[in-house]
Amino acid sequence: MYKTPGPTRDETYKIRPGFDFSYVVPVKKRFGFTVSGTNSSQYTLQDYFSNTWRGAGNTTSAPVVVAGETVPGALPDTSPDKPYLSNFSISDGNFPSIRNSLGTTADFKLTRNDMISFSFQYAQLYSDFNNRTQTFTIARVLPGQFDARTVNGDVGQGSMLRNTSAAEKSGTAYTPSLIWRHNGPTWKADFGGSYCHATNHYRDIDKGYFRTTSAHRTDVTMAFNEITATRPGIITVRDGACGLLVDPYSLTDYVINLETSTPTDGADLQRGLKGNLARDF
Repeated sequence: MYKTPGPTRDETYKIRPGFDFSYVVPVKKRFGFTVSGTNSSQYTLQDYFSNTWRGAGNTTSAPVVVAGETVPGALPDTSPDKPYLSNFSISDGNFPSIRNSLGTTADFKLTRNDMISFSFQYAQLYSDFNNRTQTFTIARVLPGQFDARTVNGDVGQGSMLRNTSAAEKSGTAYTPSLIWRHNGPTWKADFGGSYCHATNHYRDIDKGYFRTTSAHRTDVTMAFNEITATRPGIITVRDGACGLLVDPYSLTDYVINLETSTPTDGADLQRGLKGNLARDF
């Protein structure tokens, strides 16, 4: 196992160990207890891609009349057997998480027919959300400039969008409970109560990053080539004004237009009482 880049600026391990244990102790004839716990650390990928095919599942643009002449719309009509790609989006996401839990029970037999049981459960969660999405959009295509394998966007009618979302999530929950049970020859009963307290926290800017960031680049000329069922094999981006090549994966070619921070704290408290009474006839 080696460290590899991501999900943040430092390299991390993607395969992580975990463990669990349980311990049962019959201390005396009338008293015993148990202890158990688990730890798990997982790195989950959340990658996906999305294609927008015009003429097959997505609409085209109706022709428009300009100066008395009918001209094709920005996204010309095509038949379902000859669709063309106008949008391509790819997302690089990951969800590393650490979970810890601890539980204990204690049973004390008061009499031959009566017993008191106490239990305590504790759980802890820590995780990071890191998702980055890159979207390529061709807003206008001229007639004759597209087929199922190649799409050449009109000059300056393309755009690129980069969205990122990140947050640190943590929370705890603990639940003590106490139950009295009676198992007599005639009457059977159980009465008890429980208490549960849980917290949930989201952090971003105090950890060194924004919750969401959006960067945009417009007025580019875009072409998709070697298109397959899953994605374009080649994406070419040029400046709409001068025609120079643009690196779609370099932030120097974008304008950051949105950044947000949304720290959130939540808590929940629940109390419970229950009782059952039965008798044999």
